[in-house]
Amino acid sequence: MAVLSNQQGKGLGKLVLNYAEDFVKNLGTTTIWCNAREVATNFYVNNGYTVFGKAFEIESIGTHYKMFKKL
Repeated sequence: MAVLSNQQGKGLGKLVLNYAEDFVKNLGTTTIWCNAREVATNFYVNNGYTVFGKAFEIESIGTHYKMFKKL
């Protein structure tokens, strides 16, 4: 997911993230993961996610980290 830069800081990302977590939790999932843009890692950390592994590049998007959260 991504939120347009002019819409960031309004709680939209948190709404989408919470919805996704609730959705997969109701399916019996116990862990969720994502590829987070480097600039978004603090957002995910603040929402309970942990970085694992090394940074990697996605062409034309930039540096990313794999992150996970136990639900």
